[in-house]
Amino acid sequence: MTQVPAKLYVGLEQLPSGSLAVERRSVVVPLYFLEKLEKSNLEREARDRSEAKLAAEISLLRNKIYSSRCFPSRLRLIILERDKYRCQICLRDKGTLLELGLHLDVDHVLAFADGGKMPYTNGRTLCNQCNIAKHHAKSYLMALEKLGGSEGL
Repeated sequence: MTQVPAKLYVGLEQLPSGSLAVERRSVVVPLYFLEKLEKSNLEREARDRSEAKLAAEISLLRNKIYSSRCFPSRLRLIILERDKYRCQICLRDKGTLLELGLHLDVDHVLAFADGGKMPYTNGRTLCNQCNIAKHHAKSYLMALEKLGGSEGL
């Protein structure tokens, strides 16, 4: 068994300033220990790089989804199933809406234009008639606010 000198860090002690004191000592260790340590360090660095890359990809994907105006198809399906394919305003179900020539939309509770994002809790099922009426009502209220503000009401 080959023995080689190596400089290893030993003994961590707390200093009054809050930092740690590290002592480097020269010791004699078996060569296979250093090889195993080097291999372990390389594997750890590769794993850390891989995890950092994956975390960055996940972050980009989340930002893309949450900054998108449209709900992703899987999230739309989950919201429709959660609401039992029923409009949350008029409470008509999918079958009734189809008979009337209407369809279901997944709508933002807090509008995208007002800062609403894509999470599950910000979506709800509305028929296209109620969805359009909601947007018209919002436009009407905004117009009333502008008129009231200009007349000093």
